[in-house]
Amino acid sequence: MEIKKKFCWGCEDFQYIFKNYEGRKYCKTCWNRIKPKKEAKPPAPINKVSDKKKEQDKEYKILRLKFLLQNPYCQVKLPGCLINSTDIHHLFFGADRSSHYIDDKTWKSTCRYCHHMIHDVLSNEELIELGLRLKE
Repeated sequence: MEIKKKFCWGCEDFQYIFKNYEGRKYCKTCWNRIKPKKEAKPPAPINKVSDKKKEQDKEYKILRLKFLLQNPYCQVKLPGCLINSTDIHHLFFGADRSSHYIDDKTWKSTCRYCHHMIHDVLSNEELIELGLRLKE
């Protein structure tokens, strides 16, 4: 059986047809030149927080509320203290913090003012001296 040449819409000549696209026929050369580009799928969104961290945060939220109910007053009591605790200060920081994140033995209940002083005003040496940061 002999294949017949047909009219190609790309080169407007009689060729062996390679592709029929939207009712128009194209030879292989023309099809490779004009074929529509596939639309790239948008990349899947990257989770900002891992599933493991989400579970840990869920547990932390419950433990935090219990801890603040058991320790309603600021345990730090720096000059200017507001007395009632609203925050949790973690004694560990940096890479060490993640392994002690939900360990309430390494927490201190603090008022907002004392927590601000701990993180923004006092130096590492002062925090270690006051017992508000554990040595690495």
